[in-house]
Amino acid sequence: TLIHLITAMTRAPLADQELLSSQPLLLAAEERHQTAMRTAVGFLLANFREEVRLGQLLEVTRMSKPTFSRQFKRHAGKTVRAFLQQVRIEAACDELQRTDKAIIEIALGCGFAQISFFNRVFRRACRCSPTEYRDRHRKRVRTGTTA
Repeated sequence: TLIHLITAMTRAPLADQELLSSQPLLLAAEERHQTAMRTAVGFLLANFREEVRLGQLLEVTRMSKPTFSRQFKRHAGKTVRAFLQQVRIEAACDELQRTDKAIIEIALGCGFAQISFFNRVFRRACRCSPTEYRDRHRKRVRTGTTA
């Protein structure tokens, strides 16, 4: 749910964006890590369609590997790899619903290097194959149901 919210917020037109508070929510001692994690999440959302290396994240956050890994898991609730896979799967779900692109084209376009890995991760996340997911969505659209 958090990923959906962050994705929706980053896609909103600037005119619709409004700060809720000018004050950080975390204590001042945590502000440095919060800023670095916000930078890392922004980088991942902007580059999820490409190969993302841990070294790139360490460079943009200016953190060591152990500190970055610990802080990312603490702030995001999951590892970088799991977070990136979730972002990629959500993008694939969106494309499966909105387009008629081939599944392999969607998988590769969402950052997956191998279709077999994409299918395995997709099935684990969505409890169905990409084809079944697309068919279910189309059936719901035809019948006008939302479930």
